[in-house]
Amino acid sequence: MQRVTKPLPLITGLSALLLSASLNAETLETQPYTLSEAGFRFVVEKDSNSFEAELFDLYAGFTTPWNWRLGERWRLNTRLDLSAGILNSEGQQALMVSAGPSWILDQADSRIFYRAGMHPSLVSRHRFGNDDIGGAFQVSSHVGIGVRIGKRWRLGYRFQHTSNGDLYDSNPGLDIHMLVFGTNPER
Repeated sequence: MQRVTKPLPLITGLSALLLSASLNAETLETQPYTLSEAGFRFVVEKDSNSFEAELFDLYAGFTTPWNWRLGERWRLNTRLDLSAGILNSEGQQALMVSAGPSWILDQADSRIFYRAGMHPSLVSRHRFGNDDIGGAFQVSSHVGIGVRIGKRWRLGYRFQHTSNGDLYDSNPGLDIHMLVFGTNPER
């Protein structure tokens, strides 16, 4: 199985850029740790150069106290995301759970938003037939774009890379393209 190129440098660079931009930003007032979005995601395409699997998961995003206004129109919001889903490969399933930060960048008057994040993940099985993803601990990083439909609904695209960062001997990585459907329960 071929090793995949990891998007960790991209996620790290984006995180550093967002962090440096936020140092001169105005802090926005938010009600921390309230549910801001919930929904489900599923795979629409798998990268054939990585471990081939499908993922369906449910997620919930909670506001955090770290949110900034970047200039007059841009906002950077942080969120604590939790998810649980089913990883399916070669007819075998595993539970996959993750928790970690996400960053949402948007403009005050736009329906379009951008997301990035990195979450530690645990899987209940690491062997699927002849494939071995190394162990239970994995790290999932993602980037995506979404659109608000009305005040309540969200539709988006997400590219997600999951691997164990060479913690184990086997690290094939999983690269997937996902559709995201969400709702803002407060609206």
